[in-house]
Amino acid sequence: MHNEVDAVIVGSGINGLVAAATLARSGWKVVLLESNPEIGGFVGSGERTVPGYVHDTFSSWYPLFVSGPAHTALGDDLARHGLRFCNTDEAVTASIADSGRVTLAYRDPELTAAGFGDEEDGNTYLEALQRFGRNAPVIGGMMGSEIRSAGVVPLLARFFKTNGRRGSEQWLRDLAASGRAYCSREYVGPEVDHLWVPWLLHAGLSPDNASGGFMIPVLAATVHGFGLPVVEGGSARLLEAFRGLLDELGVQVHTGSRVDRIIVEGAVRPVWRRQGGVTGPGVRCWRR
Repeated sequence: MHNEVDAVIVGSGINGLVAAATLARSGWKVVLLESNPEIGGFVGSGERTVPGYVHDTFSSWYPLFVSGPAHTALGDDLARHGLRFCNTDEAVTASIADSGRVTLAYRDPELTAAGFGDEEDGNTYLEALQRFGRNAPVIGGMMGSEIRSAGVVPLLARFFKTNGRRGSEQWLRDLAASGRAYCSREYVGPEVDHLWVPWLLHAGLSPDNASGGFMIPVLAATVHGFGLPVVEGGSARLLEAFRGLLDELGVQVHTGSRVDRIIVEGAVRPVWRRQGGVTGPGVRCWRR
């Protein structure tokens, strides 16, 4: 390991991999440390049951990655290193009840809404998706920012300008509501609850946690817009592509390297500087 680098990243899950590649593309000297024998965190695949049949071990679908700025920035480079996604333009997900009742979602939101038992529920559903679409850039910006940072102020101003007082209050009401409460308030039939409330688990929320009412339109719009892309050949191919890119960029990757503590010696302080289009702290590491 070099005695001095610009950034040390601890952990090689998807966020660590993206951070390492992004900083290295901007000219930073980067070290990536991972305690496990392989990079990836909860991304991986292998022959878990029948020889020749590859299973994704944990992470399986990547709509948030494909729809996010990281893929916009790194997608072409990762494709050069073999990353390919498979998707569908038709039925994309479904929920099946114990009674055998099935609720289907299609990439086409209108086709999905047409399957609801109550016609007005379909209209309400489409309106919720359109409302999210009008606010998606601002919501995405706020979700990806430090909520107490000055950068959130212009986003909030734009949000209130777009929605007005009544529309902003509706968003706040949804943010305070659970997924079940939101569906009970907005819909007559069970389809939206049956279809999307289980998806809240992917956001770390139970059906009765606050903010579920906010997340349901976010999840639904993301799946309608980007489907559920899976990595061709298994999620391990995503890691292979990232490893190839990191090697190309000169990132030092050290697996089997557990970080127990971080020691700051002397009067070292982060120095904020602009380098290669990325603003961030210059971090120095010394061997003792």
